[in-house]
Amino acid sequence: MLYNEFGSKRYHSTMRGMESFMVRGGIKGSVSMALAAMLLLAACSGGGGGGSSAPSPAPGGAGSGGSGQSTPAPSASPSSAPEEKEPVTLQMVWWAPQTPEWQRMLDAFHEEYPWITVEPIQITNGVTDGIGQQVMESIAAGNPIDIFWNNSMDYVYESELYEDLTPWIENDPEFKSYPFKKGYLETFQIDGRQIGIPHSSDAFMVFINKDLLKLYGLEMPSLDWTWDDYRALAKAATNPDAGHYGISQEPNTEFFRWTYALLTVPYANGHAPNMGYMNEDWTRNLADGSVPEILDDLNLMHEILTKDGSMLNAARAEAAGLAGVDTWASGQSLLHLFITPGIPGFRNSLNFEWDILPMPAGKVRQANFVWINPWFMSRASDNKEEAWLFMKWWETNKEAQKLHMEIAGAFPNTDDPEMVEYFENLSIYDGLNKEALKRAMDTAAYDPTQTMIGGRDFANAYNGYYPKGAFEEVSAHDYFPAAMQDFNNKLKERLEKLKK
Repeated sequence: MLYNEFGSKRYHSTMRGMESFMVRGGIKGSVSMALAAMLLLAACSGGGGGGSSAPSPAPGGAGSGGSGQSTPAPSASPSSAPEEKEPVTLQMVWWAPQTPEWQRMLDAFHEEYPWITVEPIQITNGVTDGIGQQVMESIAAGNPIDIFWNNSMDYVYESELYEDLTPWIENDPEFKSYPFKKGYLETFQIDGRQIGIPHSSDAFMVFINKDLLKLYGLEMPSLDWTWDDYRALAKAATNPDAGHYGISQEPNTEFFRWTYALLTVPYANGHAPNMGYMNEDWTRNLADGSVPEILDDLNLMHEILTKDGSMLNAARAEAAGLAGVDTWASGQSLLHLFITPGIPGFRNSLNFEWDILPMPAGKVRQANFVWINPWFMSRASDNKEEAWLFMKWWETNKEAQKLHMEIAGAFPNTDDPEMVEYFENLSIYDGLNKEALKRAMDTAAYDPTQTMIGGRDFANAYNGYYPKGAFEEVSAHDYFPAAMQDFNNKLKERLEKLKK
């Protein structure tokens, strides 16, 4: 079944954000603004994630891609000496940038397996269906891609692009012995088959300008601060005459507040049993007007924008003389929602004192939004043994995991004390509130679209609120009922098909 205690039927969004993940001077890759806009139009343990199950897609048969044919897996890692191996080049589609930092990962693998070279290929048509298109085009050209990152397991499953990793895991004692977080691998299982495995997880944090805290006589919030505290602090630090606003006007990432942050609020307030305002068994979205309190929760950003005035949109920023200004980078805003991989870039670029906080708690629980990102082995790969070695090395080699943490600020994939301690003591976190990182890990609530049935349709539905809410100032009460009723109809059709 599609389940887990770690990620609770989640499917990553069909896009990594409406705007680019521009990390100044930094580490993480980006999706261009034009590509992100195209995706919107076309197109992660912790007690925070919920534990109920969603109905699983119809089984496709054992083995690769539901074809009924199982690819034999090795009984263990190849034992012959490297010099006896024929050179192999693995083609991997990913969205990490072509930078020396990320190349360090590939070079480290090559040092251990010198006969295998990993050739990274950048995405060309988007991070969901577009990657699948790349994979299929490579197959048609007779040069199949071996490994690919993709933001929609739903799409990969339906398109039968994946190699079932279950036999590879079952026949690899070393992989099986690695102490993954409880439920970590199950995040990407369908009916017990391992469709993919996570390659990383990124946490959203609230970054806070300590200079503005001091200027306005405000105290640093505690780790269990609430969304009410968030709103009150934002109002207290809003001073239009000084060009100060409580919440950042950052054109490249304001999408995060209107989508990912709002995915957590009804769940944190106890008005929805699952992330993404889904019902208990993941068969209906409750923002369809059936639960008024959920619409009140989802109206949070609209009220901060239109009632409090502590957040700007493009029109209001232009009126305030701040058109296109990144008020977080310029030190003019108190609070900024961003992901942990942004920390190295902020260290290099910000000229004011700042710190980090976990995402605020609701009335019932604290839920810190985290992405858990999958990758897949192509069922058409001609180099499956080598592809498995690479994926296994990335996931279970402690030195590889440590290097990944250094490069991307990724959260540990294990509760092994050595790895958790290493993460908490990374130099990129020196001087910051490391207890906030621990709290984020402990309250991790993963993107529900990653493993739920109809994840892409849901992502399209909730992503649509960003342009309506941010630019047209449409309230959640006016947007969500119709959008989620339409989604619920699509979901019902999907579930009925899967029963047949």
